[in-house]
Amino acid sequence: MFLSAVIGIIVLNSFELKTTSPTAAQDRAVVELGRYLFYDNRLSATEGKACATCHDQRFAFTDGYRRSMGLYAEELKHNAPSLFNLSYFRSYTWDNATIETLEQQLLLPLFSNDPPEMGLTGFEPQIIARLETDTLYPALFRTAFGQNSINMQNVVTALAAFCNSIESFNSPFDRNQLSESAERGRLLFISERLNCAKCHSGPNFNQNLDEENATGNFANTGLYNTDMLGAYPNHDQGLIAYTKQAKDMGKFRVPSLRNLGFTAPYFHDGTVQTLQEIIDIYSRGGRYWAGTLFAGDGSKNLNKNPDIRPFNLTPQEE
Repeated sequence: MFLSAVIGIIVLNSFELKTTSPTAAQDRAVVELGRYLFYDNRLSATEGKACATCHDQRFAFTDGYRRSMGLYAEELKHNAPSLFNLSYFRSYTWDNATIETLEQQLLLPLFSNDPPEMGLTGFEPQIIARLETDTLYPALFRTAFGQNSINMQNVVTALAAFCNSIESFNSPFDRNQLSESAERGRLLFISERLNCAKCHSGPNFNQNLDEENATGNFANTGLYNTDMLGAYPNHDQGLIAYTKQAKDMGKFRVPSLRNLGFTAPYFHDGTVQTLQEIIDIYSRGGRYWAGTLFAGDGSKNLNKNPDIRPFNLTPQEE
């Protein structure tokens, strides 16, 4: 009760779409242009998908699916992450610490072909033509960037500005208004016994403050152990795909704990449906899979973060 109470206070009541108000009128215009682009299906090759399709405001800018669908209904690799408080992130995407700016990250869904998400590769002239012949966009681009400014670079810049303007800092936790039960949960959360705050610190509850670089915000939490030697499923092995370092097998970016009540399912692959399941996994020190393609005991994963260790909670503490 206590632990779930504090998580609920952090996440269930904290979501508020708040577009910041930059002091410069041009900055405000860039954010406003980005907002229009974010919700516009015409920014995809088929005119059938917008950024907001996978990042729906109703679900704290996720989509409610285990893994999102690409432009042609192929299942994407990962669960759609939420988009609030992005300016506090050290890196973006679930498994690549080298994506350190939002502009870099946006190039992936816009132009990736494995599989296509927005499908813009080779389709840029058509997208620009749509924007140039629209009744609204020429004026929006002119106000934001000046004359003759409709180009893909400015599209990316405007989208990044809008995404960076989405904030969520109005929970009872932020206002120091925790209930008695939630306060007990907070003390459990930061205790050495559970050690949750070791990885979930900072304004978004997604930083390991002991680590100075972006890779320090990635962790293997023992979700898989397919060969009982520490392996994750071949199609999705985390940070190792980019670093080629064996120690990075199964490491994924630590997610924020804000707004979790809106963002199920959870983890990088969307394989957990409830907050109680998350608590159960961590209480045993990792997940146990039985009778499936990925069977194995994650609590015995040799690459698991040493801070992921079993603990016992009373029914009241849960």
